[in-house]
Amino acid sequence: MLRSDLLLTHYDPTLPIVVTTDTANHGIGTVISANFSDRSERAIMHASRTFTSVEKNYDQIEKEALSILFAVKKFHKLLYGFHFTLVTDYKPLMSIFGSKGIPAYSASRLQR
Repeated sequence: MLRSDLLLTHYDPTLPIVVTTDTANHGIGTVISANFSDRSERAIMHASRTFTSVEKNYDQIEKEALSILFAVKKFHKLLYGFHFTLVTDYKPLMSIFGSKGIPAYSASRLQR
């Protein structure tokens, strides 16, 4: 019998939600988790996929942004209408998704 505290937990909309994304050479990984009052974080759902042949040619910042879009689309039913924390290890994305916003000419590129 397997014993581990890496088990998935049930979704509770009253708990703070965290979405973590990461990009590797060949694909995307993401997890949605809940923060509990004892300061523990437990996974609700995991998702991953490989890059298409076209996506493999993207620049790193485009791959990282794609991982965020993948996560938000994948977990849409759990995230829609709720505030959540997004965690990524790629700092240049802060200029795009940070509090300062983006220039108007860049906004149309992100809508695709």
